[in-house]
Amino acid sequence: GEPALGIAKGNVRDIPLLVGANAEEANLFLNGLTLPKAGYEQIVEFMFGKHSAEVLKLFPSGTDDNTASTLSKLFTINDFIAPARFLAGAYSSLKSDSFLYNFSRSGPGNPLGACHGSELPYVFGNFDKSLGYDDADFRLSSAMMNYWTSFARTGNPNSDGLPEWPVYSKEKDELLQFSERIKVEKGLCGKACDLAEEIRVKPLRKI
Repeated sequence: GEPALGIAKGNVRDIPLLVGANAEEANLFLNGLTLPKAGYEQIVEFMFGKHSAEVLKLFPSGTDDNTASTLSKLFTINDFIAPARFLAGAYSSLKSDSFLYNFSRSGPGNPLGACHGSELPYVFGNFDKSLGYDDADFRLSSAMMNYWTSFARTGNPNSDGLPEWPVYSKEKDELLQFSERIKVEKGLCGKACDLAEEIRVKPLRKI
């Protein structure tokens, strides 16, 4: 069957979940792309059909001759941030908890920002100062490794000395934002994520 439909119905393993996305995921895949306004609008029309006007309202092409950055933002939310939120929300009816995050720290010397995979050096701590990382990066990495290992051990990422990572719920829509500072953020990209679910998941409920 359709996996998204099963997830929407709560048909997932009842085990703790840690899930999230990066703030500029699609920059990695669209690097070097030059896209005029007309080309961007054609892509939106092709991808979203009858929902194109709603998508363009949230992600307008504007007057820039190169709209690749707008397309990257659209892809990032539609294909990474919204699915992560949707998956975390599916656990609301289960006994197990889910924990949602967003990673927005731009590493040194990376023109693509917080793109796909840029969180990995922080999660595994495999960088050093010779690469340009500073004390803020090391603090962030240490915190992330603590969250991840605590989650692996106990099913809960929280431990003493770190900002509280709230359990995800659809009602509060809170996640933990990993940047130079770690903080709880509410309703990240809420309207765009709601629209993504409207487009992708609602039709499946009729199957």
